[in-house]
Amino acid sequence: MIDYKPVIQNLSTINGVLVDVLRLDLLHTEISGNKWFKLKYNIEAAIKNNHKGILTFGGAHSNHIAATAAACKLSGLSSKAFIRGELSAELTPTLIFARSQGMEFEFLSRENYAFRNSKEGIQLLKLQQPDFWIVPEGGANKEGILGCTEILTSEMDHDFVFCACGTAATYTGLVMAAKDKQVIVGINILKGNNELVNNVNENLKELGYEASVTGKGELEMGRHFMTDRFAFKGYATFNQELVQFKKQFEAQFPIPLDHVYTVKVFFGAQNMFTQEKMQPGSRVLIVHTGGLQGNAGFEERYAKQLELSGSADHDEV
Repeated sequence: MIDYKPVIQNLSTINGVLVDVLRLDLLHTEISGNKWFKLKYNIEAAIKNNHKGILTFGGAHSNHIAATAAACKLSGLSSKAFIRGELSAELTPTLIFARSQGMEFEFLSRENYAFRNSKEGIQLLKLQQPDFWIVPEGGANKEGILGCTEILTSEMDHDFVFCACGTAATYTGLVMAAKDKQVIVGINILKGNNELVNNVNENLKELGYEASVTGKGELEMGRHFMTDRFAFKGYATFNQELVQFKKQFEAQFPIPLDHVYTVKVFFGAQNMFTQEKMQPGSRVLIVHTGGLQGNAGFEERYAKQLELSGSADHDEV
């Protein structure tokens, strides 16, 4: 349904390291970044098993929610979502878009949401909602991971591949697709990466892969790893240093970043290029996972802080 033609953009040479960017944000106007890879086999499964739609999970600013709504509409499927948190007086830009694509919502307390999105809760939902194919938060299931193995293609023979990690479904798929001696570096956007590392290793084992990752967080040839050194205060929090980095980066390169995911992976990668001893001549690929639709909600939420910082950037997405 969406034809994947990778766009690789040369960024620059930093300390003798050759840096390219995989522009997944250009894949589709509404299902951009890594979202289509997570959804494609879930959509196929829903259709194959004669489900009328997809039921999934996410926050009020979730890129996954927006992409799922658009992908279902494009595929002729219904879409429903459990949204983390109580219904507020006004919907976020993400939910307004998702509703325009025909998605139905049910708002849950964080406690109820955590249960519904657990393995036990999803098994119960399969009995309660037999007409829907159930997809966990962020598309982090077997189908989502297998879809992400298709992000890297044969010509991408870089030494290091960097990507942002939320649920780590994309990261797991990249590890599975990695070539020999290719190192997949995960920049965790959440504080505390040990649980995520464990989840990745469990999923790799369940899917029959011998590869494993570490949470050591330091560059090491031949060893996939994940780090939370650049998570700052955690998911979707305001940070002046990141806002300033985003502004300076976009002034230098024609590549828009989102405030939550890609700004951290580019910040973290640049930090490693300048502070770690990466061998000159190494080739690096940074995966731009999209997420630009979330900028409107972030900038609405932190309008006062952005105004005070003089750094409010309004991307056209």
